[in-house]
Amino acid sequence: MRIAGAREVRFAGVVLLLGLMAGSAMADPVVSGDLAFSQSTTPINSGSGRLDILLFTGDAVANPAGIPAPNRNMPGHGSTFAGTWPTVGETETLTVGELLTFLDANVAPSFSLLQVELDINEPGAGKKHAITIDLFQIMIGTTVYSTAGPVTLDAPDNGSGYSDFRITGTDGIDLTAFALTDTVSFYLEASNLDSGYEELFISGHRIEESPVPEPGTMAVLGLGMGIMAFARRRR
Repeated sequence: MRIAGAREVRFAGVVLLLGLMAGSAMADPVVSGDLAFSQSTTPINSGSGRLDILLFTGDAVANPAGIPAPNRNMPGHGSTFAGTWPTVGETETLTVGELLTFLDANVAPSFSLLQVELDINEPGAGKKHAITIDLFQIMIGTTVYSTAGPVTLDAPDNGSGYSDFRITGTDGIDLTAFALTDTVSFYLEASNLDSGYEELFISGHRIEESPVPEPGTMAVLGLGMGIMAFARRRR
């Protein structure tokens, strides 16, 4: 049986670490202007018990009472979209106070970060197609958070019932920094859309108490470092 030499073992350790670093880099958020797009696996609370606040959709569903209706004009089998939430003519508004109450009741007590989930539906004859967010803006009172240019997003295919991306402020958007009476609204322009409609929503999925993080990644990293240390000692 051939036993690997120190050089081969060291090379294997380097390859392992580089692979882990590459995997980590792939998960890095896409940043544009004031906003960041990171991969998400947040469940979608659909059906009659919906707890999400739908912003943009192609579905004929309603939001919780007292919250503006979704903009239902996201195209299925279309190519471009431009629209606001709330829609023009909508009589309801969403205030910071109302949104904080929603997040506190549904997500976690005292949760105050504004996060928008994006569910991509671009199977395109069995293949995931990238979409382009040409412009996305979050308006809170007189403050505007905006992308600085087009953002291309390739869905990671998290499966039906889950979000694909989470949109946040690059430094977070803490609603407690605003007046409770400030209104919250959104503007979206998107292109390269095909097949089914996309959905953007504010999740009402409850955040459970976080368990101790799984040590898998750290263990593999430690293994790689150990292999290289062992190889150095053998030299």
